[in-house]
Amino acid sequence: MGSAQEVPTSIQWALFPGNSSAGSGWLYDDDGDSSAYETGETATTTLSYSIVSGSLVATIGAAVSNFAGLPAQRRWELKVNGVWPAASVFVVVQTADSAAAAGPTTIPFQPYGQYSWTAKNPVCAGDAWSYDANQLALYVRLCSRPTNANVTVTATPLASSPTRSILASPQMNGFPQRVRRLVLDGVAPPD
Repeated sequence: MGSAQEVPTSIQWALFPGNSSAGSGWLYDDDGDSSAYETGETATTTLSYSIVSGSLVATIGAAVSNFAGLPAQRRWELKVNGVWPAASVFVVVQTADSAAAAGPTTIPFQPYGQYSWTAKNPVCAGDAWSYDANQLALYVRLCSRPTNANVTVTATPLASSPTRSILASPQMNGFPQRVRRLVLDGVAPPD
Protein backbone atom coordinates (compact mmCIF):
# COMPACT_ATOMS: atom_id res chain seq x y z
CA MET A 1 0.00 0.00 0.00
CA GLY A 2 1.09 3.53 -0.60
CA SER A 3 0.83 6.64 1.47
CA ALA A 4 -0.77 9.95 0.61
CA GLN A 5 2.48 11.06 -1.05
CA GLU A 6 2.91 7.92 -3.20
CA VAL A 7 0.86 6.56 -6.05
CA PRO A 8 0.69 2.80 -5.38
CA THR A 9 1.59 0.26 -8.03
CA SER A 10 -0.05 -2.61 -6.11
CA ILE A 11 -3.75 -2.54 -5.22
CA GLN A 12 -5.92 -5.07 -3.40
CA TRP A 13 -9.67 -4.83 -3.98
CA ALA A 14 -11.80 -6.43 -1.25
CA LEU A 15 -15.22 -7.64 -2.38
CA PHE A 16 -18.01 -8.68 -0.02
CA PRO A 17 -20.77 -10.00 -2.30
CA GLY A 18 -23.04 -11.36 0.45
CA ASN A 19 -26.54 -11.71 -1.00
CA SER A 20 -25.88 -9.09 -3.67
CA SER A 21 -25.73 -10.20 -7.29
CA ALA A 22 -23.83 -7.05 -8.32
CA GLY A 23 -21.78 -4.21 -6.88
CA SER A 24 -19.16 -1.61 -7.67
CA GLY A 25 -16.56 0.72 -6.21
CA TRP A 26 -13.83 3.06 -7.33
CA LEU A 27 -10.23 4.07 -6.67
CA TYR A 28 -9.14 7.72 -6.78
CA ASP A 29 -5.54 8.76 -7.53
CA ASP A 30 -3.74 12.08 -7.49
CA ASP A 31 -0.15 13.06 -6.69
CA GLY A 32 -0.95 13.31 -2.97
CA ASP A 33 1.44 16.21 -2.64
CA SER A 34 0.02 19.26 -4.39
CA SER A 35 -3.22 21.00 -5.22
CA ALA A 36 -3.06 19.82 -8.87
CA TYR A 37 -6.24 17.81 -8.18
CA GLU A 38 -8.09 21.13 -8.13
CA THR A 39 -7.35 21.52 -11.86
CA GLY A 40 -8.40 17.94 -12.65
CA GLU A 41 -5.05 16.13 -12.47
CA THR A 42 -6.63 12.96 -11.10
CA ALA A 43 -7.41 9.41 -12.13
CA THR A 44 -10.35 7.18 -11.27
CA THR A 45 -10.46 3.41 -11.66
CA THR A 46 -13.69 1.48 -11.16
CA LEU A 47 -14.35 -2.09 -10.17
CA SER A 48 -17.70 -3.72 -10.78
CA TYR A 49 -18.79 -7.28 -10.20
CA SER A 50 -21.78 -9.44 -10.92
CA ILE A 51 -22.78 -13.02 -10.31
CA VAL A 52 -23.74 -14.64 -13.62
CA SER A 53 -24.97 -18.26 -13.55
CA GLY A 54 -23.07 -18.77 -10.30
CA SER A 55 -19.79 -17.37 -11.69
CA LEU A 56 -18.27 -14.22 -10.26
CA VAL A 57 -17.39 -11.73 -13.03
CA ALA A 58 -15.32 -8.76 -11.82
CA THR A 59 -14.09 -5.97 -14.11
CA ILE A 60 -11.42 -3.46 -13.19
CA GLY A 61 -12.09 -0.62 -15.62
CA ALA A 62 -9.50 1.31 -17.56
CA ALA A 63 -8.43 4.37 -15.58
CA VAL A 64 -10.06 7.64 -16.56
CA SER A 65 -7.08 9.90 -16.13
CA ASN A 66 -5.75 13.42 -16.57
CA PHE A 67 -2.96 12.53 -14.16
CA ALA A 68 0.57 12.15 -15.54
CA GLY A 69 1.73 10.35 -12.37
CA LEU A 70 -0.57 7.35 -12.85
CA PRO A 71 1.53 4.17 -13.22
CA ALA A 72 1.28 2.62 -16.70
CA GLN A 73 1.03 -0.84 -15.08
CA ARG A 74 -0.41 -2.05 -11.79
CA ARG A 75 -0.49 -5.29 -9.85
CA TRP A 76 -4.06 -6.13 -8.90
CA GLU A 77 -5.35 -8.52 -6.31
CA LEU A 78 -8.99 -9.36 -5.77
CA LYS A 79 -9.98 -10.75 -2.40
CA VAL A 80 -13.52 -12.03 -2.62
CA ASN A 81 -14.87 -12.66 0.88
CA GLY A 82 -17.52 -15.17 1.92
CA VAL A 83 -17.57 -17.29 -1.22
CA TRP A 84 -17.35 -20.98 -2.02
CA PRO A 85 -14.13 -22.32 -3.63
CA ALA A 86 -13.69 -21.80 -7.37
CA ALA A 87 -13.14 -24.54 -9.94
CA SER A 88 -11.23 -22.23 -12.29
CA VAL A 89 -10.36 -18.58 -12.79
CA PHE A 90 -9.51 -16.77 -16.01
CA VAL A 91 -8.77 -13.21 -17.13
CA VAL A 92 -9.51 -11.14 -20.23
CA VAL A 93 -7.63 -7.87 -20.87
CA GLN A 94 -8.78 -5.23 -23.35
CA THR A 95 -6.98 -1.93 -23.78
CA ALA A 96 -8.94 1.16 -24.69
CA ASP A 97 -7.09 1.47 -28.01
CA SER A 98 -7.62 -2.16 -29.03
CA ALA A 99 -10.81 -3.56 -30.50
CA ALA A 100 -9.76 -7.12 -29.69
CA ALA A 101 -9.44 -8.44 -26.16
CA ALA A 102 -6.48 -10.57 -25.07
CA GLY A 103 -7.69 -13.78 -23.53
CA PRO A 104 -9.32 -15.52 -21.93
CA THR A 105 -6.19 -16.68 -20.16
CA THR A 106 -6.51 -19.34 -17.47
CA ILE A 107 -4.96 -18.28 -14.18
CA PRO A 108 -3.17 -21.15 -12.42
CA PHE A 109 -4.19 -22.32 -8.96
CA GLN A 110 -1.65 -21.97 -6.15
CA PRO A 111 -2.25 -23.52 -2.71
CA TYR A 112 -2.96 -20.80 -0.15
CA GLY A 113 0.13 -21.53 1.97
CA GLN A 114 2.30 -20.88 -1.11
CA TYR A 115 0.43 -17.75 -2.17
CA SER A 116 2.89 -15.10 -1.03
CA TRP A 117 2.16 -11.85 -2.85
CA THR A 118 0.50 -9.07 -0.90
CA ALA A 119 0.36 -5.33 -1.43
CA LYS A 120 2.91 -5.00 1.39
CA ASN A 121 5.22 -7.59 -0.21
CA PRO A 122 4.80 -6.83 -3.90
CA VAL A 123 7.15 -9.48 -5.30
CA CYS A 124 4.97 -11.17 -7.89
CA ALA A 125 6.02 -14.61 -9.11
CA GLY A 126 3.22 -14.83 -11.68
CA ASP A 127 -0.54 -14.67 -11.92
CA ALA A 128 -2.28 -17.08 -9.58
CA TRP A 129 -5.46 -17.71 -7.64
CA SER A 130 -5.94 -19.35 -4.30
CA TYR A 131 -8.61 -20.10 -1.73
CA ASP A 132 -8.30 -19.60 2.02
CA ALA A 133 -10.79 -21.98 3.65
CA ASN A 134 -10.21 -20.41 7.10
CA GLN A 135 -11.43 -17.03 5.88
CA LEU A 136 -13.72 -18.35 3.11
CA ALA A 137 -11.94 -16.03 0.69
CA LEU A 138 -10.93 -16.35 -2.94
CA TYR A 139 -7.73 -14.51 -3.91
CA VAL A 140 -6.84 -13.63 -7.49
CA ARG A 141 -3.39 -12.14 -8.16
CA LEU A 142 -2.61 -10.37 -11.43
CA CYS A 143 1.02 -9.34 -11.59
CA SER A 144 1.09 -6.51 -14.09
CA ARG A 145 -1.73 -5.13 -16.18
CA PRO A 146 -1.97 -1.82 -18.03
CA THR A 147 -3.94 0.84 -16.19
CA ASN A 148 -5.49 1.88 -19.54
CA ALA A 149 -7.10 -1.57 -19.95
CA ASN A 150 -10.31 -3.20 -18.85
CA VAL A 151 -9.35 -6.32 -16.89
CA THR A 152 -12.14 -8.87 -16.43
CA VAL A 153 -11.72 -11.81 -14.07
CA THR A 154 -14.19 -14.69 -14.06
CA ALA A 155 -14.23 -17.29 -11.27
CA THR A 156 -16.34 -20.35 -12.03
CA PRO A 157 -17.71 -22.28 -9.07
CA LEU A 158 -17.16 -25.94 -8.29
CA ALA A 159 -19.98 -28.06 -9.67
CA SER A 160 -20.90 -29.05 -6.10
CA SER A 161 -21.06 -25.46 -4.77
CA PRO A 162 -24.45 -24.14 -3.68
CA THR A 163 -25.82 -21.36 -5.86
CA ARG A 164 -26.27 -19.00 -2.92
CA SER A 165 -23.62 -16.95 -1.16
CA ILE A 166 -21.82 -18.73 1.65
CA LEU A 167 -22.76 -15.86 4.00
CA ALA A 168 -26.46 -16.38 3.23
CA SER A 169 -26.21 -20.14 3.57
CA PRO A 170 -28.20 -21.78 6.37
CA GLN A 171 -25.13 -23.95 7.03
CA MET A 172 -23.12 -20.89 8.02
CA ASN A 173 -22.77 -20.34 11.74
CA GLY A 174 -21.31 -16.85 12.08
CA PHE A 175 -18.69 -14.74 10.32
CA PRO A 176 -17.47 -12.20 12.90
CA GLN A 177 -13.80 -11.40 11.96
CA ARG A 178 -13.02 -15.01 11.14
CA VAL A 179 -15.05 -18.08 10.56
CA ARG A 180 -14.92 -20.30 13.61
CA ARG A 181 -16.72 -23.25 12.10
CA LEU A 182 -18.79 -24.30 9.14
CA VAL A 183 -21.50 -26.90 9.37
CA LEU A 184 -21.72 -28.75 6.07
CA ASP A 185 -24.95 -30.40 4.99
CA GLY A 186 -25.91 -32.04 8.29
CA VAL A 187 -22.39 -32.96 9.42
CA ALA A 188 -21.85 -31.37 12.80
CA PRO A 189 -18.33 -30.36 13.83
CA PRO A 190 -16.68 -32.38 16.57
CA ASP A 191 -17.05 -30.99 20.08
